[in-house]
Amino acid sequence: MSEPLQHSPGPFTFHRNGWYIEDSEGNPIAEVNSAFPGDGQIFAAAPDMLRLLRVLSEMSESGADTKDEWYVWRDAMHESKALIARLDGAE
Repeated sequence: MSEPLQHSPGPFTFHRNGWYIEDSEGNPIAEVNSAFPGDGQIFAAAPDMLRLLRVLSEMSESGADTKDEWYVWRDAMHESKALIARLDGAE
């Protein structure tokens, strides 16, 4: 497997008033040019989505054989549901 691509450090923040995304260090990394504010929120959530996908992918490969692994999987599922709710505008 190849090395993961490098990206700006997350978490990202979407600034709707200026329609741009900032990295965790406050550096602007992208401009959002869309009629849909949700596009910026999805872009800003990319680091969280990638992290959760990695956790869930690793868990699916290894299985939740121990109680600790099951808790990791459960927590990732709760975070995933909260992230979906946030992207759907519930927060």
